[in-house]
Amino acid sequence: MQKNQTQELKDKLNQQIQEAQERLSLSEQFTDLREYRGRWQTYLIAKSVNPIAEGVDFVHSCGCCDDASLYAMPYVDRKNQRIYSDPCQIVIGEKAGYDALGEKPRDTWEETVREHELPDHIIEKIRTFFKENKVTQMGEDE
Repeated sequence: MQKNQTQELKDKLNQQIQEAQERLSLSEQFTDLREYRGRWQTYLIAKSVNPIAEGVDFVHSCGCCDDASLYAMPYVDRKNQRIYSDPCQIVIGEKAGYDALGEKPRDTWEETVREHELPDHIIEKIRTFFKENKVTQMGEDE
């Protein structure tokens, strides 16, 4: 029993060492790399990601609120790590509300995204997201 616990501890420590080495390597590529603590988790972010962002995640500020803010989170993937833009959570809209489905874009979402010097293909991904998640009142026929 003692040997199994010792091995488990060694494995855990080796994993932490590997993760630290990966982050150290990333910090050489992204010299402004830092951690950002969001509501649900901690993210790696860097402003140097903004002009080279490859993809975008969409998350809400709250899972239970019907009008929660919608965040666009542009990112790049490097060495099995996702590095987000800085800022990493850009408010672009909100949930449609308690009596509707879909996402309601803010009038200024595109201007806000451009202010952070994100590439045009990220704006297109956001535009596509809104087209695919149009607001629909509950009970409406499609």
